[in-house]
Amino acid sequence: MAYYPQRLEKLYMLNMPWFFTSCWKIVSRVLEKSTSEKIVMVTNEKGRKQLIEEVGKEVLPEELGGNAKVLVPLQDVQVQVPPT
Repeated sequence: MAYYPQRLEKLYMLNMPWFFTSCWKIVSRVLEKSTSEKIVMVTNEKGRKQLIEEVGKEVLPEELGGNAKVLVPLQDVQVQVPPT
């Protein structure tokens, strides 16, 4: 038996087509409970409120209910590491 630690904290899936959402309901039944609980299909206002509450308005773009005006592609982010 192999051990693979789970690294995903939470995954929000937004604006998914109805077909994918229907398939997800079936697939999620075979996943471990700890895994399926980490994946949230945002399909209604309750899901959007949970997304905003957990992620934060300051980092979400306006079209998702947040306050972020400009999003920077991840590949363009430069992290400053202080010298040790």
